[in-house]
Amino acid sequence: MTQRLSAPITTPRLKLLLLLIFTLTHIACDSKMDFLTIPEKYQPYLSQQNAPIEYKALPPGHDHQEIPDSISKPEALADIEMLEYLITTSYSGYEYWQKMEVDFGAYFTQLKAYANQTLQLSTLEFENTVSAILHQIYDGHISFVGKGYHGAYHHKAVYYTDILVERTGEDQYKVISSKNMAVPEGSVFTEENKAVYLFKTLSPPEKEHYLVGHFTFDPIRSIDLSFDHKIVPISLRRNRLLLARLDDPEPFYISWENEIPIVRVTGFGNALYPQMQDFMQAGSDLKNEDIILINLFNNGGGSSVFPQTFLKNLNGPI
Repeated sequence: MTQRLSAPITTPRLKLLLLLIFTLTHIACDSKMDFLTIPEKYQPYLSQQNAPIEYKALPPGHDHQEIPDSISKPEALADIEMLEYLITTSYSGYEYWQKMEVDFGAYFTQLKAYANQTLQLSTLEFENTVSAILHQIYDGHISFVGKGYHGAYHHKAVYYTDILVERTGEDQYKVISSKNMAVPEGSVFTEENKAVYLFKTLSPPEKEHYLVGHFTFDPIRSIDLSFDHKIVPISLRRNRLLLARLDDPEPFYISWENEIPIVRVTGFGNALYPQMQDFMQAGSDLKNEDIILINLFNNGGGSSVFPQTFLKNLNGPI
């Protein structure tokens, strides 16, 4: 059974808007369902709940202007109880994040202890405490909204140094281009764990060129790296591709360069169904091509059915 839920969460007494966007994909399994048909490596991530779940109605939400500056202990405990109910019964990522060592049980125990410490709690402080779990979860389908916005959607990004190096030997890299005055061309990259900071880029034949950078969840403006066995503070900038936009005439179209088809798809949303029909059909139309380029730059995502059908039409059933 697959359902979807998007609803504001409050208790009747609590005028605090906590908007959680959940994707419910919990599977209600009866005795006839054979879990041996599911690959073993995926079984730990699937709910094997086979008993009815108590239904709890979500109270109506409130306008942002109605959210009070503080809430009572009973109101806070009621919200925590509702959140625990939703996380444990309705959140599709529950089993996955448990396997990734997110301790939901300890989280709710600590929340209840926190709420029981005082008779009145600051609403914003309460939100910040409740949203602490989001620091361990990277999921764009869940967020808390009240006095502030608390999201769990965090992307890793590459931050570059404007330094280009060339591989000259086993674990040896020489600077061939640099916009950093402290690291002139000809310098040798002597950082101990080089592989962490090297990102392969377009290279001439028989050469290996790498951009020096750092891959992280956290915004970062500088980093200390070793060149010629000296630690140098290096400025970082975010990948400029994140700022680029394409002027697409249609959500889906095919252009040709050097007799190679370039399939451009900007998204897979249900609202694009007419264009997605053409996209899926294109898999059959292109199945005899030796090379196909698919441009998914800034693709907004959506239903996986469309790309899966395209690939099935392109390659045939697996």
